[in-house]
Amino acid sequence: MAYSLSLRNLGEIMAGRGIEVDHLSVHRWVIKLLPVFEKAFRRRRRPAGMSWRVDETYVRFDFLLRVHRDKAAARRYFEKSD
Repeated sequence: MAYSLSLRNLGEIMAGRGIEVDHLSVHRWVIKLLPVFEKAFRRRRRPAGMSWRVDETYVRFDFLLRVHRDKAAARRYFEKSD
């Protein structure tokens, strides 16, 4: 069964287990660790059959604007992370 989890949901789940973490930190972990996991999984993958399906994943996040984080800073952040 698949669950619809946002980065905020993951932060709340971790908080419920005693780990305080911001949803942006979870996003940064995903960006940093995804290549590591992908490399490990590719080494262990099995050949696919003639028919297979792919799920789509959507990530939605909000960006908080503050005095020191204006629109220009938000654009720089997203350009850097792409």
